[in-house]
Amino acid sequence: MARIKALFFLQLLWLPLMGCGQPDEAQEVIRIWHTRDRAIQLRSRLSNDFGDTVAVEELARLYYYDFLDMNGGVRFADADRWEPDSLGRYAFPHLEPAFVHCADSALWYLLHLWSRNPEAYDYLYYPVVQLENYLGLEHTAYLLPPDDYFPGHYFPSSYFTAFDLDDWPHNYTIDLLQAMKQARGLAHAAALRLTDLDERDLYSTNQEGEEAVFRVLESRLGVSRLYRIEFSDGQPTLYYKEAGMNPQPSLDGRYHFSILKDKKRQLSRQQWQEFQLLSDSVDLIMQPPFSTCGISAEGPIYLFEILGADGYSARLIGCPDPSVSRLLALLRKYAGIMR
Repeated sequence: MARIKALFFLQLLWLPLMGCGQPDEAQEVIRIWHTRDRAIQLRSRLSNDFGDTVAVEELARLYYYDFLDMNGGVRFADADRWEPDSLGRYAFPHLEPAFVHCADSALWYLLHLWSRNPEAYDYLYYPVVQLENYLGLEHTAYLLPPDDYFPGHYFPSSYFTAFDLDDWPHNYTIDLLQAMKQARGLAHAAALRLTDLDERDLYSTNQEGEEAVFRVLESRLGVSRLYRIEFSDGQPTLYYKEAGMNPQPSLDGRYHFSILKDKKRQLSRQQWQEFQLLSDSVDLIMQPPFSTCGISAEGPIYLFEILGADGYSARLIGCPDPSVSRLLALLRKYAGIMR
């Protein structure tokens, strides 16, 4: 059977060279054949072990990507290469699906995966709602939005996706499966780092009066630096912390950080005005998302958080533009003169 398939693929590839058929058509046939063949293999694995979550997740992804292809969508891994329109949608050719039931099957396997471990797979809420809306189904009440019950982990994962999430429940061209999985991982990693630095949760803090907080977490390989400016009772105060990664993992299996420096100082009126002037000129929310600038494992990543009169906002930035770099330089300058 494998030999017959190989001969068939070779024939498809050679036909355009001989003046018969089109290259794109041949590639499409091969894509559909490969997709169906992989689904058969995975379903065979599940027939022997229905608890094989790796196979369940791969099947869910297989059907989900077929659903995206059918709607002219883009996969998360390719999102940086293309620009969406003003509505956050992508305009690619609508490919012939490998399965007429791709949306139904993707939804079924995603729900099965979630049922195995609701806490670990809470990010599946987003593609599940997306698929249910496409199919015209009523949302399953037992699968709640992670943002609504995010239990003291500093921020919801939706702050850390490169996709524009406006009208995401009815946008069938964005890969919410991988996007939200990565966003969840980034949110959890940042929350663990802030916990190690003994920092409070700003996301669920009730902002009162003129109180304001500006916090930056700078993460590098093995090192973390934190700058926090708090304006309270008419007085701005800068807090600076530096932490290093422990050489051995803790009982939870993770490598945690230990605080090496913990300092604070009051800012002068002139320093506070200088900081305000510079921070007001930086629109952090409009900065390019982390995924668009080729972050390396050794490069720094910056988590900006602002709590003020307009509420809470956060942004993860991998390649700061000149205005953000100037703001970071000012914070380092203030922290550098601490005694």
